[in-house]
Amino acid sequence: MIGEQAEIHLGINRPKFAGVSGGNCPITSLPSPAYNCVAWALGFDDQFWWPVPWAGGGQWPVHLARRDDIATFVELFRHFGFFPCLSTRLAHGSELIALYGLPLNESFLVPNLPTLSQTDLLGFQFRHVARQLPSGVWTSKLGLSFDMEHPDPVSLEGAAYGRVVLYMARART
Repeated sequence: MIGEQAEIHLGINRPKFAGVSGGNCPITSLPSPAYNCVAWALGFDDQFWWPVPWAGGGQWPVHLARRDDIATFVELFRHFGFFPCLSTRLAHGSELIALYGLPLNESFLVPNLPTLSQTDLLGFQFRHVARQLPSGVWTSKLGLSFDMEHPDPVSLEGAAYGRVVLYMARART
């Protein structure tokens, strides 16, 4: 954990999320461009996963479309053993992630989580993914910045990441 004084000394600026305060969301790493939230959710801190190649490189399975909609990221996480689920509760032996998205069309009516279909998922741009730790606390890599713990996925919902669109789980390895 990086303390508040170290954050000030290092010039770390916390993003503004409605459910985030310094006390309930400790920063757990220094900023790093070596990996992003997708890699962090998959358990990597030395790879950058994104469908569109960028200047620093990037990983992406050749059999997956190179789009940034939620449906494409669902397929990526399926490739790594995750499957859609309804529960947000910590279950022994399983790992849970939360995918965030913004509607691609402002007039798109956002259905409730349990009723999202594959077609509904195409209506969201992928914005972020968070992973639940074995303790039940959630962790996120914020872009090219730092890793941060947060009490629940909802605490990061807002203008930057949109809302949690889907939860996925896999057996913890």
